[in-house]
Amino acid sequence: MNNNFKNGCDKMAKKDFTGAIIDFSKAIEENPKDTWSWYRRAEAKDRINDKKGALEDLNKLLEINTHFTLAYFFRGNLKSGEFNDKTGAIADLSNVIDSAPDGNLSLLTGFGGGIDMKGCVERAYFNRGNAKFDLEDYSGALEDYRNSIKIKSNALAYYNCGNCLALSGELKEAILEYDMSIKMDPKYTPAYANRAKAKKESCDYKESIKDYDKLINFKKNDAHLYLERGEAKLLLKDFNGVIEDIKKAMNIDKDYYNIYALYGACKYEMKDYPGALENFNIAIELNPEEAFLYHRRGQTKEHMGNYTEAVKDYDKSIIMDPQNSFLFLNRGGCKMWMKDSLGALKDFDMAIELEPDNSYYFVMRGSAKDDLGDHKGAIEDCNKAIALNPEYAKAYYNRGLAKSNLGYKQSAIEDLNMAGKLGYNENILSEIIKEIQSNS
Repeated sequence: MNNNFKNGCDKMAKKDFTGAIIDFSKAIEENPKDTWSWYRRAEAKDRINDKKGALEDLNKLLEINTHFTLAYFFRGNLKSGEFNDKTGAIADLSNVIDSAPDGNLSLLTGFGGGIDMKGCVERAYFNRGNAKFDLEDYSGALEDYRNSIKIKSNALAYYNCGNCLALSGELKEAILEYDMSIKMDPKYTPAYANRAKAKKESCDYKESIKDYDKLINFKKNDAHLYLERGEAKLLLKDFNGVIEDIKKAMNIDKDYYNIYALYGACKYEMKDYPGALENFNIAIELNPEEAFLYHRRGQTKEHMGNYTEAVKDYDKSIIMDPQNSFLFLNRGGCKMWMKDSLGALKDFDMAIELEPDNSYYFVMRGSAKDDLGDHKGAIEDCNKAIALNPEYAKAYYNRGLAKSNLGYKQSAIEDLNMAGKLGYNENILSEIIKEIQSNS
């Protein structure tokens, strides 16, 4: 063994990384093709946070020996982290994995004594999964995490599997992965948090609350957790429970704007619109940069009949979040109350442009067109809504009204009867059908 290389290794063990770099540099001067000296110098540079220098050494090493698997592993991790080169990281980590086909770890090259080859491949799968996850390739990331688990099970890998599934909309499967994560580490709080969120999104609010209970036992001074639990209680209409959690959050951080946002939402659901308005005002005062706060305040003002001020709040929310179709929908709906059907139509056009597969948006635009006398346009929009959702009662109801306005009485009655079969209010339908028949 080269003495300079040995000295460098000794200094690495003593955490004298600068001294180790000097010795490894001498070893490289003596033998520029000594790949282990390049590798260890890269390690030393990494330890003093010279990431660029470490990457340069690994690049040089792999020019000398393209089969040095550990260098690909090291370089892949550097690219994924410091340099945010996820695609490059995937290529390097794939090189590590491909060096061990079918798990045959004996084919790995470039490893010295004391290296955990099996662990290296497991981490390569795991880290490649992380890179794919960051690129929003959740299917590819999930496959890598599961391959990592086959080599070595751990709570974080199961947790990451759950995240891939949750972001892909597979909430039940995600919950099972979070279950496994918690089974392996009963104190792993991120798994409880994401399982609670997945249960809430699955409308299993009671089970979601149980997870928040456990989280709060771990983190009693986290105001955000009380609010998350309060949101689940709000969805169960447990208003007293919501207010209890709000008060607990206030005791921790009374200036946290989300406390007042939740309080406003609770008051809104209780139909205490003045109380809701008061709390949304406080939330906006604490954080005037959140679009959803103006949206919620706008909804509150709309329910109070203050349409002009509601539209102003919707305007602010849209400026902050112009890609949110729901904001255009709500502003359009408010304009309908103001008898500004043309303004509403423009908003519904924008909502549909942003979300063209939403049947409700077509129904609302059809209503605006019908109000403007464009009955054929209204029918066309209702047709589109029904194509997207064949059991949408409101679409048949609105189409029936539009047909009636054009004098298509029999077809109108057929649509209204279909709306009734799909659950629309029979008393309303009966009166409208009688009126159509009396005008025959």
